[in-house]
Amino acid sequence: MNIALEITATATAKGVGINRYVRKLTEGLVAQAPSLGDHISLGCRFSRFKNRQYLPHYPGVKNFWIQEPVWPPLHPWQVVHGTDARVPAWRNVARVATVHDMTIFLFEGLSTVPFREKMRAANLRLAKICHRLIAISQSTKEDFLRFIDFPPERISVTHMAVDPHFQPMPRDEVRAVLDPLGLPPRYLLFVGEISARKNIIGLVQGFAASRLAQDTPLVLAGRPGFGFAEIQPILQPHVDAGRIRMLGYVADSVLPALYGGAEAFLFPTFYEGFGIPVAEALACGTPTVGGNLGAVPEVAGGHAVLVDPHSAQDIARGIEKAVGFTPQQRAAASQFARKYTWQATAQATRQVYQQAWEDFQS
Repeated sequence: MNIALEITATATAKGVGINRYVRKLTEGLVAQAPSLGDHISLGCRFSRFKNRQYLPHYPGVKNFWIQEPVWPPLHPWQVVHGTDARVPAWRNVARVATVHDMTIFLFEGLSTVPFREKMRAANLRLAKICHRLIAISQSTKEDFLRFIDFPPERISVTHMAVDPHFQPMPRDEVRAVLDPLGLPPRYLLFVGEISARKNIIGLVQGFAASRLAQDTPLVLAGRPGFGFAEIQPILQPHVDAGRIRMLGYVADSVLPALYGGAEAFLFPTFYEGFGIPVAEALACGTPTVGGNLGAVPEVAGGHAVLVDPHSAQDIARGIEKAVGFTPQQRAAASQFARKYTWQATAQATRQVYQQAWEDFQS
């Protein structure tokens, strides 16, 4: 099968979220292509030309530019996959797109108005032109169908995954990574964008209400995002007092140790389409507190403490419960989370391509 992947999301230095999904999915599809007789091509929107140095390249795989409706003027592909809410509207090709979350339909105040309008239009367009859709969780599929008319049987749930290096580590190896960062022996952890959607204010309030705030600092690993101007004044007194430590963006190679050294991973966000950090933390055997909305309960599979993200007291309760997890609970969580593999994601995605091609031909 001749397959084109639209990988514009990888044209950035930020190796998180959708970028990671697209890169890992592409790696998996390229790896299995020879055994399936597939030919993979990777397309990027020409608007990202200035960021071309970040695009992935693979031996024997063609990279090309997309400028609708002009380029490419002709194409040899049977299936095109828009990996981030957009897909080229080429003729004579089966069209597939991935739906990551429905935040813009569910929440008014977690992004800018222009962004919400753009993404709403993009999702409505997908329903009109795609033969098949991929949702990264059952929760995302259900949310999509709440707002957009599309045949449910043509939306497949294909989970994101966890890299193999996210696993429990020996304590001495953890400290060898963490000591240069100046982290104490005991800390709580959040990994993700420091933004309104991630409920950072609620997280801080819940942390402050817990008994651990007295002697166990909260470490925030991630870049500032939407709403940070309102978040910073809440953070600053805790930062000044040493109760919160902000690391900024942390390289992927450091994350397993960062998860592994934490007393608990805190992720009481308002909404996730999947929530890769939850799966990563669980895979590392780290007790995890997650919001009870969106896909987090689905991804955690009963191995995390779920809390109401709107309640500081419930978040505090969750923190205190999570730090009491037994070694057996940690091991079970790790075993569960490591079932999310990029190989399985690639295989399930390839099945959707076949279904879309059959739909196109019928």
